[in-house]
Amino acid sequence: MTAPSSPWARTPSPRALPCPSWSTTCSSSSTSRLGKDSKPQGFALPELEHNLQLLIDITEQEVIQSDRQLQYERDMVVNLSHEMQKVAEVLSHEEKEISNLSKVLAMVEECERQMQPGCENPLTLDECAKIFETLQDKYYEEYRMSDRVDLAVAIVYPLMKEYFKNWDPFKDCTHGTEIIAKWKSLLENDQLLPHSGQDLPTDAFPRLMWEIWMPHVRNMVARWQPRNCGSVVGFLDSWVNVVPVWILDNILDQLIFPKLQKEVESWDPLTDTVPIHSWIHPWLPLMRARLEPLYSPIRTKLANALHKWHPSDSSAKLILQPWKDVFTPGSWEAFMVKNIVPKLGMCLNELIINPHQQHMDAFHWVIDWEGMISVSSLAGLLEKHFFPKWLQVLCSWLSNSPNYEEIAKWYLGRKSMFSDQVLAHPCIKDKFNEALDIMKRAVS
Repeated sequence: MTAPSSPWARTPSPRALPCPSWSTTCSSSSTSRLGKDSKPQGFALPELEHNLQLLIDITEQEVIQSDRQLQYERDMVVNLSHEMQKVAEVLSHEEKEISNLSKVLAMVEECERQMQPGCENPLTLDECAKIFETLQDKYYEEYRMSDRVDLAVAIVYPLMKEYFKNWDPFKDCTHGTEIIAKWKSLLENDQLLPHSGQDLPTDAFPRLMWEIWMPHVRNMVARWQPRNCGSVVGFLDSWVNVVPVWILDNILDQLIFPKLQKEVESWDPLTDTVPIHSWIHPWLPLMRARLEPLYSPIRTKLANALHKWHPSDSSAKLILQPWKDVFTPGSWEAFMVKNIVPKLGMCLNELIINPHQQHMDAFHWVIDWEGMISVSSLAGLLEKHFFPKWLQVLCSWLSNSPNYEEIAKWYLGRKSMFSDQVLAHPCIKDKFNEALDIMKRAVS
């Protein structure tokens, strides 16, 4: 390859210029001798001066070019030094990587050797965990770039499968939680891939849980009776912080919910002695909104059971009360207005008000539902079914030369049967004020 010519190549030497002729010189000499008394005159050499100046310029250019060439060579030396330093650093880094990879390979090969049948010192999960911890601590880059799925499948999965071989979650729900939590930190990537329901994720830890741990859970749920929820709820509570989110979702959506749904369909509130909330509500912390589809059939069955109910039976309140904070406020109020409030109105209609023979059981049956039905619904019931009869009895009593002290005592006694929240309702205030006006007119 031809080397590039330097920009500072030597300039060709100038062509020799002619010198002044001897005839001119001799003529000048003869002339000078003619006048002996006159002073000799100097002569001009413009060609010589031009040549000298040209030589000076050429020499100056050569000096400048030589200086540039020298600076170029110096820069080249500096650049080559930097390149050599970079190459040396890359070489050192790659030698270190090769050394680390060799050590990692040796550790993996030792694990494989200890897993061979008939090995005198077979590999255990604890020893395997220490090896993975060493890989993370001392060879993090190599570990991070390695295919952990294949490594875990080849080494960890067989050991984990043996560890859980005879496990019964019903007998020991916390078996393996600590060791699984340890392996989670060793195998789990920073970002988990979502599970589509068909393809297994590529991360090592979720795959381990799906292939090794999950079959035991399926077997447990298949044998589980939904009305005995404590064992399965306790099991999932023990594992909720360890199990990948998508696996927990799969358990709740595909295994637990269908069994609860089927059990709700067969539930009969009139014949079953175990209240439904005792085996549904323990699932609320884990399932939350997942239970919403069960609430509509539950309300329907409860409404059917209330067709022949009478407010004198307090068991209805005991069955319904646990659901007050579970159903949405709108659903709860609608259920009360449709199934409870009409029954309470009928009960008040049956109430006989007699100051001399006071049987207030029906009134107390209605008032006991305060807190279960809204204050406005209760006030509407009293305004429609209680106060007309009560005011009529008051007027009749006042028209027969009564003992006003007894009437005042009776009035205050009836008023004390209402809570402050009910008394604060405008329509209830109006009814008691109306009673006061009637008594004032009778006295005057």
